[in-house]
Parts: sequence; structure tokens; C-alpha cells
Amino acid sequence: AGERNHEFLTSLGAVPTTYGTGLAERLATLAPDGVDIALDTAASGSLADLVAIVGDPARVSTIADYANAQRLGVHLANAENDSTLLAEAGELGRQGRYTPRVERTYPLEQTAEAHAYAERGHTRGKIVVHI
Repeated sequence: AGERNHEFLTSLGAVPTTYGTGLAERLATLAPDGVDIALDTAASGSLADLVAIVGDPARVSTIADYANAQRLGVHLANAENDSTLLAEAGELGRQGRYTPRVERTYPLEQTAEAHAYAERGHTRGKIVVHI
């Protein structure tokens, strides 16, 4: 993650590290006993590194790197068109085990502004358009 997000990620219980070359070395320092699984959420070009770090593409998932997932044998998790995954997320929400972070909301009439905001990147949550 970008350094500006490290404090936020730490507050969620994560141990953050930065993007870029040297990821394997940074993770080896953070997790000297190794890494069991990896989830790519940023499509930052590190998917091949994550496979190398965990040692098995079956133990890596991505929600972001559509371009490289199949080539590397990594699971692509896409809940947009999967009613089962959406139902599971809903149930976790009902149980209080998952709370999505909403960064901003917009009325339908401001959909263009919502898209423009999202396109700037670096959000910490979802952009919601109210209908």
C-alpha cells in the first residue's frame, strides 16, 4: 500500500508494506516463517511476485489483475456477477463480521462526479451512487 495508507491498514490489524521492486525481500522481513496465502487487491504488477512468495498459484487470489490471473494460474475472484459470493458477503454483513467501507456517496444526478472521483484512484472505500 502507499505510505499514506499504512496507519489505516495497521488500525485494521494488517501489517502493511509498500509497492514496488523488492516485495519478496520486504515480506521475508515481515513474515520470516513464510507466507501461506496472498490476496492481490491493487493490480500493481506484483502478481507474479506473490506466486513466487507463496510458492503455489493456487494459494493466490486477485480481485484486480484480470490481465495476468489466468496466465499465472491465479484464482480471479469477481463477485460482480456471482450471486453466491454476493450472498455470502451479505450474510457476513448480517453477522457483523464484514462491514464495507463507504468513502463517499452521491445522488444519481451526480454519477459523473462519482466516476470522476473514483478515476482519481487511491480511495479507501467504495463510492456509492444512491438511486
